[in-house]
Amino acid sequence: MMVDAFSRFASLLAGVLFVTDPAAVAVRTQQTAASAIVTLEWSSPVTYSSSIDGRELLVQFDRPLAVIEPLALEKALPAWVEAATTGYDTVLIRASRDASFSVRGTGLVIVIEMNAATVEAAPTLEDTQAELRLDLLRAQLLASEGHWTRADRVLAQAVERHPGDADVAALRAQVRADQSARTRLEVDVKTVQGAQTERVARVSTHGFVAGYLRVGGMVEENQTTLANRVYDRQRAELYVQQDFDSGTELRVSAFGTRSSIGGGVQVGRADATGTTQALVEYRRPFWELVEGLLGNGTRDHAALHREQRFGSRVSGRVTAAFNRYGLESTGDLARSMAFDAGLNVTLRRTNPSLGVEYGADVESFRFVTLGTIPLVGREVHAGSALAQIRVGRRFSADASSGYVWDRLGGRGPFTAARIGMGGPGRVAFELSYDRRLNSFATGQVVTRMGASLRWRFD
Repeated sequence: MMVDAFSRFASLLAGVLFVTDPAAVAVRTQQTAASAIVTLEWSSPVTYSSSIDGRELLVQFDRPLAVIEPLALEKALPAWVEAATTGYDTVLIRASRDASFSVRGTGLVIVIEMNAATVEAAPTLEDTQAELRLDLLRAQLLASEGHWTRADRVLAQAVERHPGDADVAALRAQVRADQSARTRLEVDVKTVQGAQTERVARVSTHGFVAGYLRVGGMVEENQTTLANRVYDRQRAELYVQQDFDSGTELRVSAFGTRSSIGGGVQVGRADATGTTQALVEYRRPFWELVEGLLGNGTRDHAALHREQRFGSRVSGRVTAAFNRYGLESTGDLARSMAFDAGLNVTLRRTNPSLGVEYGADVESFRFVTLGTIPLVGREVHAGSALAQIRVGRRFSADASSGYVWDRLGGRGPFTAARIGMGGPGRVAFELSYDRRLNSFATGQVVTRMGASLRWRFD
């Protein structure tokens, strides 16, 4: 037994230390204008591995090889092979032209094939125009769904591929028109029947600082006349907003007056049928009632809002909110739950356009501290007719009229109108008029008249 074991060990050691005879390999070649084939015919089955590096192909076999005749592929395939060498168990082929390699086969026959590299044909004028139309349609679709940043990126690439194309430039200007940097000056006069008159001047601005990150702000001066006395109040807001390709907008705000400072966060997302927004605010100045204006009123507010399109003619909105009201340093004088909803139907889409709208506004107070803010619950229902007309590209006018009924308070008609000049230009001017019941105290009638001037920077 010891002798047999030693004999097997000696045989194994000899197989490791001494190389057996290389396997004989016959080489066959053939070529066409589009390809060249090298066939290696082995005398016994073989396996292999291969790797490609640019124009070079390296094939390694699981045993030594020896070709029957010299491997002179550069002579047999001069249009395809620059050089070919064999190693102990390898074949290295360098192509003389751009080509793709493939290796196939098992057992006794291994086939190496070279094919001419495909060259993309230059695009025709029709191809270029078709590509441009697709870019424009894609950008329009993205913009209509609220993904304006993605639409802008598509159009920016289209500008690079089609410089000077008027349609691309016009559509990109249209997409960026509502987002571009601008400053707006507004002047309003608000008269509350039997109470105060407010004269308001407001300046707002915003601009992009990096990519789709913008910074904006607002400053407002309010001069209120009540019982022959004049009160001056100021408030301001500063915000940072990031618009994402997904259609999401994130805004962080800080706002306040000389007596209070607050902040808020708003997240909105656009989809194919509408937009959804979530908003949380702490101590925003609340001046809707004179007691809040004179007493430095504030409101904490949390809301979830949805705007929904139901086809091309019908749209709706709904908001659910929680509110907390305060004065000066006291921030919890009243609390409420609120609900707002509306439905709009377009009867005529061509110029002039016509439509009707129904709205409901409900606020229910859990408690109100007596002697502070005269807040009362309301359940308001309103129906209205709307019309809009455009004259050329720069002039437009719209008007609405209807009737509002508060089940818990007042009722009466309302009217609103607006005349604007602007269109695609940098400068826009607007005049407005509105007369309706006070949103927070429906026993009062509020009349507003305003003018605004807007300057767009790009």
